[in-house]
Amino acid sequence: MPDLEEVIQVKSQSIDITPKALRQAIHLSDLASLLKHRYIITGKIFDLDEAIELERSALDITLDGFDQVVILEELEDMLHLRYKRALLLVDIEGAMQASKRVDPSFKDPDQVTHVEVIDQQSDLRNQAMVDLEELIQVSRLAVGLFPNDSAVRSDWLNALGARYYDRYCETDAMGDLEEAIRSARQALDLVLDGTTPVSLLRNLSIFLGKRNLKTEARADIEEAVQLARQAVGRASEKLNMHLASFADLLFRLYQTKETLTDLDEAIHIARQAVNEIRQTTETNSAAPGAKIENLDFLGHLLLERYKKAGSMADLDESIKMASQQAHIIFFSNRRQTSGGFRSLMSDYWSEKTNAVADSALLAQTARQGAIIPIGKGMNQVVSLSKLGNRVYIRYRKTGKLDDLLEVVQIKRLLVDMMPNNSDLADLSAHLGEIYDQTQSPTAINEAIGILTQLVDTTSNNSDRATNLVTRAVQLSRRHQISGNMAELDEAIEARTQAINMIPDGDQRKVEYLPDLGALYYRKYGITRTRSFLDESIAIGKKAANAMSEDDPERAKALSNISYGLLQKYKSTNVLTDLEEAINLGREATDATPNGYLNWEIILERLGIGLYQRYLRVGTMADLEEAIRLGRQAITLAQKALPLDHSLHYWISLASMLCERHIRTGSKADFQEAIKLVREARTRAARFRLYHLNHTRICCYLGLGDIWVFRLPDEANAPGTIEDIRMTLEVTAENHPNKARYLSNLAFELNGAGSLVDLDEAVQLGRQAIDITREDHSDLPWHLCCLAMGLLQRFWKIERPGDLEEAVSLGQRAVDTAAIDHEGRPFYLVVLAIALHSRYWATGRLPDLYECINLGLQAFSLSLGKSLEDYCNRSWCACNLTAWFGDKYLREGAMADLERAIKYQHDSELALDVLKNNIAVLSARHQDVSASYYSMHLGTRNGVTPRETDNKAIHIVPQDFPDCPTRLHYLGAEHFERFEKGAIQKWREVKDLSTAAWLCERSVDATPDGHSTKPVRLYCLGECFEALYHEKRHADTAEHHPNARARNKWDLDNGINSFQEVVDAAPRHGLIWVCALRRLCYLYDERFCFTGDLGDLKMVLQLYQDLVDGTPKNHPDRAARLERLGSLKKDRFVTFGNMADIETAIQLFQEAADITDRNSPIRADYLKSLGAAHHAKYDTTRNLVDLEVAFQVYRDAVDTCLDDRLLTATLGCLGQAYLEKYEIMEAKTDFEGAVQSFQNALDSESQDSPGRTMRLADLALCYMKGYIKVGTATYVNMAARLLQDAVNATPADHPGHSSIFSVLAYCYEVKYNRTKSNSDLEAAIASYSEAFWDSPGDTIGQSLKVAKRLVSTLILSKNWHEAWCIVCEAIPMIRGMTPRFLENSERQALLSQHSGFASDAAAVTLSVGREPIEAIQHLEEGRVVAAVGMNELRISVSRLSHFRPEVGKKFLSLRDQLETPLGGSMTSTELYEEGESALRKLTRHLDASRKLDSLISDFRARTRSLIFPVAPDEIDSSRATTGGPIVVINVSYRCDAFLFVEEGLRVLPLPTISREGIEKRAREGNFGRRSVLEWLWENITGPILDALGFTEPPLHDRWPHVWWIPTGPLSRFPLHAAGRHTKKSNETVIDRVMSSYSPSIRSVLQGYGLRHQESTSASKQVLIVAMEDTPGSKSLPFATEEAAVIREVFCKSTSFELIEPDRRKEDVLLHLRDCYIFHFAGHGYTDVKDPSQSHLRLENWKDNPLRVADLLEINLCERPPFLAYLSACGTGRIEGKEYLDESIHLITACQLAGFRHVIGTLWEVRDEICVDITRITYEGIRDGGMTDESVCRGLHNATRQLRDRWLSTPVDTGRASRLSSKENRFLGEHDSGDRSVSYSDPRDDRLSRDIIACDEEEEAELLHWVPYVHFGV
Repeated sequence: MPDLEEVIQVKSQSIDITPKALRQAIHLSDLASLLKHRYIITGKIFDLDEAIELERSALDITLDGFDQVVILEELEDMLHLRYKRALLLVDIEGAMQASKRVDPSFKDPDQVTHVEVIDQQSDLRNQAMVDLEELIQVSRLAVGLFPNDSAVRSDWLNALGARYYDRYCETDAMGDLEEAIRSARQALDLVLDGTTPVSLLRNLSIFLGKRNLKTEARADIEEAVQLARQAVGRASEKLNMHLASFADLLFRLYQTKETLTDLDEAIHIARQAVNEIRQTTETNSAAPGAKIENLDFLGHLLLERYKKAGSMADLDESIKMASQQAHIIFFSNRRQTSGGFRSLMSDYWSEKTNAVADSALLAQTARQGAIIPIGKGMNQVVSLSKLGNRVYIRYRKTGKLDDLLEVVQIKRLLVDMMPNNSDLADLSAHLGEIYDQTQSPTAINEAIGILTQLVDTTSNNSDRATNLVTRAVQLSRRHQISGNMAELDEAIEARTQAINMIPDGDQRKVEYLPDLGALYYRKYGITRTRSFLDESIAIGKKAANAMSEDDPERAKALSNISYGLLQKYKSTNVLTDLEEAINLGREATDATPNGYLNWEIILERLGIGLYQRYLRVGTMADLEEAIRLGRQAITLAQKALPLDHSLHYWISLASMLCERHIRTGSKADFQEAIKLVREARTRAARFRLYHLNHTRICCYLGLGDIWVFRLPDEANAPGTIEDIRMTLEVTAENHPNKARYLSNLAFELNGAGSLVDLDEAVQLGRQAIDITREDHSDLPWHLCCLAMGLLQRFWKIERPGDLEEAVSLGQRAVDTAAIDHEGRPFYLVVLAIALHSRYWATGRLPDLYECINLGLQAFSLSLGKSLEDYCNRSWCACNLTAWFGDKYLREGAMADLERAIKYQHDSELALDVLKNNIAVLSARHQDVSASYYSMHLGTRNGVTPRETDNKAIHIVPQDFPDCPTRLHYLGAEHFERFEKGAIQKWREVKDLSTAAWLCERSVDATPDGHSTKPVRLYCLGECFEALYHEKRHADTAEHHPNARARNKWDLDNGINSFQEVVDAAPRHGLIWVCALRRLCYLYDERFCFTGDLGDLKMVLQLYQDLVDGTPKNHPDRAARLERLGSLKKDRFVTFGNMADIETAIQLFQEAADITDRNSPIRADYLKSLGAAHHAKYDTTRNLVDLEVAFQVYRDAVDTCLDDRLLTATLGCLGQAYLEKYEIMEAKTDFEGAVQSFQNALDSESQDSPGRTMRLADLALCYMKGYIKVGTATYVNMAARLLQDAVNATPADHPGHSSIFSVLAYCYEVKYNRTKSNSDLEAAIASYSEAFWDSPGDTIGQSLKVAKRLVSTLILSKNWHEAWCIVCEAIPMIRGMTPRFLENSERQALLSQHSGFASDAAAVTLSVGREPIEAIQHLEEGRVVAAVGMNELRISVSRLSHFRPEVGKKFLSLRDQLETPLGGSMTSTELYEEGESALRKLTRHLDASRKLDSLISDFRARTRSLIFPVAPDEIDSSRATTGGPIVVINVSYRCDAFLFVEEGLRVLPLPTISREGIEKRAREGNFGRRSVLEWLWENITGPILDALGFTEPPLHDRWPHVWWIPTGPLSRFPLHAAGRHTKKSNETVIDRVMSSYSPSIRSVLQGYGLRHQESTSASKQVLIVAMEDTPGSKSLPFATEEAAVIREVFCKSTSFELIEPDRRKEDVLLHLRDCYIFHFAGHGYTDVKDPSQSHLRLENWKDNPLRVADLLEINLCERPPFLAYLSACGTGRIEGKEYLDESIHLITACQLAGFRHVIGTLWEVRDEICVDITRITYEGIRDGGMTDESVCRGLHNATRQLRDRWLSTPVDTGRASRLSSKENRFLGEHDSGDRSVSYSDPRDDRLSRDIIACDEEEEAELLHWVPYVHFGV
């Protein structure tokens, strides 16, 4: 650029000093070219202006034709550059002016004064046209300079045509277009065939295509397509441009011919254009305009084809194109910033003008980027709008919520960029649609808020009216969900205001009226106020009168008026209202256009009106027409509506068909009616989602309850079936009472229930009628008995003939019986039941009215004082209760519900009388064979009915949204009836079941967010809770085989209901508090019932909240404190967290302290307090805790007044005595224990469920005494007591497993003394009983029993039975640690079963099964927690195996599960959170279960390695990809499993035993020479020989062996085993290099990553060198170690060394972005809890970097390469119970995501660490950072230090000696280890010395041994 400036200056000065007359054209033209070049690279327009002026001057002084052509060519190019620039500026200015018109507030935020400021440039277009005119003149002049046959003339003609075309585009003058075509054709005539320029072909095709748009001449477009096809075929450059033009012309041809093949080809070519530009541009910033235009056009074509052909693939691809286009122009990779848009605009400017835009211009466009055009008519706003519109089209097609959410997000972006009313209104509408789908209050509130804003800010009345109407729509939506009447009133007011704003004559006024009428109609439906109905009708008439005859909405308006009049007729009973309704209905039907959307509704309403008139007038033609219309409505509805929306049409038709059956006797009509209703009811039951039609069907048909004639007490029933049969057998055929006996037996069989019994009852009834004379007074009785049998059978199999005959028999009985017959009440009720059954089966409303009238008559006739009258009265009242309930459901009148309640009360009074006189009644009817006959005979006293129900029947359905309310009220009434408990037991349960059924359907039909939802849910929860208690009580009494499943169903439903109340109800409100209490109880109950740990977490959270919210002086505070303490204690017992037991003790103490000392409940709190101290002792073994427990127990016993509580407390005291006896062995303690247990046993009654456990406690006490002193009396006493306990324990007893486990333990202890096989067999039998026959046990209980059972079976060498047990038990281990548990909780649970998997593997080999089965048991029962975490730690890139929606679900569930809950929250936190802690915990638990299901299903379908393989998927050929794997199982037998390429082999290791290994482990000093030699001789030597590794490898090709030791062997250095001092090859490190892994699945998962380089983009080496650590000794070599890494590794590679602040938070922050993490410092191993082991940083005392912290990190998206933990014991596990899970700092880093980890098995020397580090990193560097280089580097380091050790003299010099440098930092007695004592992590006096040893022992410690590698 400086050179260019200098040249321009020199040239300019030269011209300036030359006189004008002497100036030469060539000099002027050269300077013009230089200025043009500067314009191109700077964008300064004055350069281009000056260049044009110079070229003009040059042209003026040029006479030579050739020179003129050259100058004209340059002038044409410059003018074209300026013209293109001006056009682009015009587009930009136009866009900005348009944006200001859309949003006047849209202003330039800054004042820019540069000359190119695009504001105020109104002459841009004029300037552009001036340049264009000159361009045309230049082209003409050039054409004139060439002869007619010149080829160059052709090029200028082509250019001239292009300029004419440009002018046509500006002026729309057809003359210019014709000139363009003529010039192009002339140019075409001048070129030879085959040499036609591609640009000429393209231009002419474009010109012809444009003329086709004007003239629609088909020849033009066909020629244009042909020319474009030729251009594409010949194009060698700018192919995408030619392809785009060709595709555009093909689309025009499609529009002309309407041939889909042309559209298909256009899409094909457009795709090629898109692909071509992708291939020819390297980044999104290159040619953005062309990219955007091509993507836009292809998307447009695909959308057009979708509209024609309907292919969703086209729509999806069209959306994809719009999305890509939006990402280029809006999102891009630059982010949405002004700088990003400036870069994009710069690229686009260069593309369009061939020059750079100046900075001021770019700055202004960047500030207004939303509307600046990028491509033809495209900008950020337009691109997003197109994307949103297409996604919305897809949403309308598929209904997927995700699409709608995306549309809303796009609209939000548009509104944020450039607020305008149109987009705001659209956003509001879409939010309303979201609300329709989700009932999200947030969505509808925002929608209404937007519309309120629009209404308030819009001054134009027309727009304001539109916004008011839209707001009314949204308010109406919200009212439908919330039920808030204020919202309905506000919607009415908004729509009224809108209508009043619109001037008369405006069509919108007419359009808005019907919906206003609908709102008034809805208000009438809720309030039943006639004035709202009248207003609705009046508004509807006004709208209909204003509509034109051909308005398609007029039919709907007329139909709405008609329906309103039908509703009015219901209240007025005025025939003129009905007639007008029918007339308007006919008019609506006639006005309905074909294909009208809601035609079925119009037809059905007219049909209802005609049916109503039939009932009033009786004209058969009305009924026939109503049936015809009903059939038409169903046909249309089935085509147009979802099935659940059309079922009520079926019931309307069914009732009319039944009506015609009654009128004509048509059996076909009756059968069809029953079939329709049955189908409607069946289908409705399948739909459980919210829809009012479901509840409408329930309300239409009622409950259909039949209350049969029975005595109140079944135990005192007058006769039995067998008694009556015996009587009949001895009764003569002509006996006068034979018929009575037959009917009595039939009546009794009706209640038996089976179809066979019902068939027999019907047959007996017919026999009784056959032998009875027509004039006999008993005939009505026999007719009714047969009718009841037929009705019962109809309800069983719904045979229409049975129902029809029952109605006929009932009517005949009433007609036959005398008016004053004693049994008339009975006969009336039987007929009424038959009619009610017909109503239930067909929906015919007159039957319901008639049955009620008959029931009222019967009740009035049964008001006498005899017991028989009370029988009839009770029966009448029960049925009237049900019938009025059904009438209330059908019509919604509260008076009917009140009458139902009233008759229920009458029934209860009658039943009370009968209960009190049951003996008298039974004595009076001693003839059991005819007792029912005699009981139905009343006092013959005719009583005038005191009420009737003779109102006119109106069948117009109440389609108001109060059906859920009716169901709720009736359900609540049934529940209240159940709670009273005044009727018989079987009646009470029926009431409860009915209440639950009604409440459940009411809840289902009530949308979320409705104000009544919490109340209805609460009532439903109460029903389920009551059902749970009822069934549990019944099942306990009857020992029901499926009791647990039956009870848990209701318990689960109750919890779910109350949980929803808590989530939905206002916090602190009464119903919220009540629901919270119920939840506490039910979760507590379920936890006790199932032992589910999720329930324990839930109930803890609930009680924590209750306690936090309970005032100090609240009477329930102590009880709540006690229960929370008990739960905390339960969690402590389960997981072992000491904080829980300390908190429990505090809670119990507070409960006792605030309770009056004389209160009987205080002893309970003291017992709990003692139990907490006792539980603490069980963990700490601190006698102080036991002594405190003793004292508290004694206080509780002394103050206890309750026998039950005293028994429990004595049992606790006995346990404390027994614990003390086991330690102190004092006889008085043993006697105290016996006495306490005996007293507790004596206080239990013989049938008490707690007696068995008291027997077991006492037996266990005697067993402990037997163990101590060996007295045979004790063991015999224990056996006797336990046998008594076993005899008293049924299989379903909750203590069944415990009793048999204690019995087995008794025999096991005895066997250990006596070695008697009979004792062993008895122990096995008892354990087997406890394991197999205790289905109620939790997984943990079952596993404990299984482990003991297997151990006894091993003793007896019963391999097969042991194998059966392990096959059943091992899969349970994974199930006991659900994903929602914290890592420490999983660890605590799994530690209880450590070693069981090894026993299972050994048993599998002993029984002779395949070795792979043994491996499967090991894999399934070990490292369980790590497998669960690995299943979640998969990277997003590996989710391609999933279907997209499944992958998205997996990530969502994983995020929910990995979000920490932070334990129980206080009530303050609970209330302040947007989402309650309860809800979070619920979602957390739900996510855990759903993830289990998803992963299980995915693995079952794909068997993909995306998740860690299941044990049964292990393949030895795949497992040995990286070298042999050696699994060493340690159990009662020891074996090595060798995985090699050829398969799996087993190598027995007979010279070692579990006991021997454990003994050596207790001795410690794993790195001594003797230990290494022992390992070689007994384990690694035989294994390597078996693998064929008998010599060192050749050519440095080291075999790689993966070691997987189990049990105590995990602590030994297998990799270092050997006879090193022999300097032979009898060592592991001289034959193979070694890596470790916790399991085969971990190795296989590593192979899945082996060939994938770490995706971490980081090149950082994170080093933390802790030379000085607070509370720990200095490590002077730690800093040197860091220096070694810097020197050896970082300087020779591209890696950057990072040394952060040495605090946990800083280290974790950098850990996420590092490639290598190296820690040089102290490591701490926690004996009791491995998850608390940690690396010591500066703030380790307050916030250590623990294993638990590393496990919570997920680095799998960008997995780092290496974690090098140069500290002591990072791979050490001290507690043997934790060995199977292999949780330590090394595996924690692996699980976090590191591909490789180097760590240590025990203490390491500070100075040795430097050497190991140096050699290892050199190996990694020289090995190219491959996976193998890590293991190889550590292997080389170990061998070199081993060799250095071997070269050291075998005196004390072999011991590590401190250098002078180290001595400056360490004390005289320091050993230099990087370790701390693991007895107390907080002790500031901790030393690195782990053990005290003399110099000889120190010499034996081999400090090169403990370093190990874990990795891929």
